[in-house]
Amino acid sequence: MSFRTRKPLHLAVALIALDACSSGTEPKLSTNGKTHPSGVIAATVPVGARPYGIALWGSTATVTQLDAAQVVRLDISTARVLDSIKVGSVPTGITVFASGTAAAVTNQFDDDVQFLDLTTKSSTAIVGGPSTTFRVLPSLDEKHLYATATSGSLGVISLPGHAIESSVAVGTAANGLALSPDGKTLYVTSMGGGISVVNTTTNSLTRTIALTGVLQDIAVSPDGGELYVADEASGNIHVVDAASGAIRTDIPMGGGVFGLTLSPDGKQLYATGAGSGMIWIVDRGSRAKVGSISVGGAPRRVAFDETGSTAVVSNEAGFVTIIH
Repeated sequence: MSFRTRKPLHLAVALIALDACSSGTEPKLSTNGKTHPSGVIAATVPVGARPYGIALWGSTATVTQLDAAQVVRLDISTARVLDSIKVGSVPTGITVFASGTAAAVTNQFDDDVQFLDLTTKSSTAIVGGPSTTFRVLPSLDEKHLYATATSGSLGVISLPGHAIESSVAVGTAANGLALSPDGKTLYVTSMGGGISVVNTTTNSLTRTIALTGVLQDIAVSPDGGELYVADEASGNIHVVDAASGAIRTDIPMGGGVFGLTLSPDGKQLYATGAGSGMIWIVDRGSRAKVGSISVGGAPRRVAFDETGSTAVVSNEAGFVTIIH
């Protein structure tokens, strides 16, 4: 079975869901004015109903709520809830497009990806999947959206038409998604182990990197040479050579690693431990853990604002943490 397109189920809908180390030969980074947070909690915003996926556009964070079939939007500058938007059952993954007026959400138990107009708070399209849908990520030019299904299918959805362009077989329980800096390669982790490497020009699987563990989020170094993989089983961030697939080193976090996101300046990785209530900060260049923030609960996904000065972290215990 593969992804398929169908008409919207309802009009008033909302959004939802859907680091490391450098090689010795990596050129000096140009941060283009980007930065990373100082690692201090600025606010904790209660939202309830098990916040999970999170996306940040401007000063607005959009957060999926697993138990409410909706997403909530927060103003991170004032640390207050703005509104909520109803979506499908168990919204999990989320992405907001560059315009800030459109989003895509995975409705996990509805087995579909829902596209939203954030201005009108309405659904513009629904694309069905072969099984539980989990993560979404747009291509760099936003002409395609990549969506995973836990049965081991990667749907390639063309935009703005929402047609299914391709369905690529990847690892079962496909989870983390990350693009190479040039956008030509997509890396897909599997919770059963292994990283699928997909050519985004041909929409084809080129190889599978053998890596054991319960693999969660994945990030790519600014030069594309290294992959950083969260492993919930071992408690490590695996640093993987993108070309050979070999593990260069492991960075131990002291607990299972779930969320993993690279800061906009490429210098730090923010990782979450859903079982430990921790947020860890890793210096990518030295591969050293340089900070630990205890937030309790079950922290899940991490998103940064455009400048990198603020990070937001969803937490299934019912709140969102804002870090400056």
